[in-house]
Amino acid sequence: MQIASSLLPWYAGAMVPLALANVLLNNLLARSFFKVVPGLFVLALAYGFALTAFHDTPVMVLKTMAVFNVLLLLLCAWFTWGPKSTASSQPLADGQRA
Repeated sequence: MQIASSLLPWYAGAMVPLALANVLLNNLLARSFFKVVPGLFVLALAYGFALTAFHDTPVMVLKTMAVFNVLLLLLCAWFTWGPKSTASSQPLADGQRA
């Protein structure tokens, strides 16, 4: 019981950025904004490599997951609200064509 209670804050802290990034990523993919996919691929490769290097303790695995979930959130936020995303994210007015 002691071990599980020490892991819970790290797990919760790692899941919050993942949930927020999931909302942003679903928004990007629903709008067919697939420019984010190569960045996601590189991030997934880096995460897999980091897990092979940093897996000594469960807390270390959760810290690694938290870092990469924050990076995922930042990547999705950049593609959602970054400087180049403003032109494609504006909704079209009535009668206006893409």
